[in-house]
Parts: sequence; C-alpha cells; structure tokens
Amino acid sequence: MFPRLFQIGGFSMPTYGLLFSLAIIIGLWVSARNFERLGIDPRKAQNLGSLVVLSGILGGTVDWFRFWLQDYEDPDPAKKEQYVRWRELRKLQEQNAQQPQQVNPPPGH
Repeated sequence: MFPRLFQIGGFSMPTYGLLFSLAIIIGLWVSARNFERLGIDPRKAQNLGSLVVLSGILGGTVDWFRFWLQDYEDPDPAKKEQYVRWRELRKLQEQNAQQPQQVNPPPGH
C-alpha cells in the first residue's frame, strides 16, 4: 500500500486518511439505510454518526494535549503506536529548540 496517495503543495493525502474517510461515509450511508428500513428517520443515523466521529476527534485531541502538556501517556496498548510517533515529534522539537536561531537582518542592510 502507498503511504501517501498524492501531494499538492504542503497538503498530502495519506492512504489511511482516504480509507478512514470512506469507511465513515459508507458506515453512515449503511446506517441511514438500516434506520430507514426499520422505520426510523435516517437523519437520526447521520446525527448519531456525527456524534461518534466528533467524540473520536475530541478523544484524540485530549490524548494529544495530555501528552504535550502533562507528559501523560495512556497505558492502553491500542494507543502504543501513537505515543511512539509523538515521542519522535518531541525529540525533533527538542533538537530544533537547541539549534541557534538565525536572525535575518532588516531589508536594505
């Protein structure tokens, strides 16, 4: 599998991002069809799906802030890989902070 499908400027589309988006869209569509088959307003499936997606995003954001602001890592084994990536980002940040900052002279000097 290709890790990145395409890149336009600074934006790149990772394969997992596209597949994850498709899974959400198809899941919402299937849920709405099942709700309709059961006689339930299909918009309720979309509302529920939106809440689930939002909850997932907020949960990941909480993990991110707790990692960076409190040095906390959730012991859940399912989150192990995300913390490996975030530790690597932290190393890069620390390396960048140790490098002397270049000050550009004002234009015309």
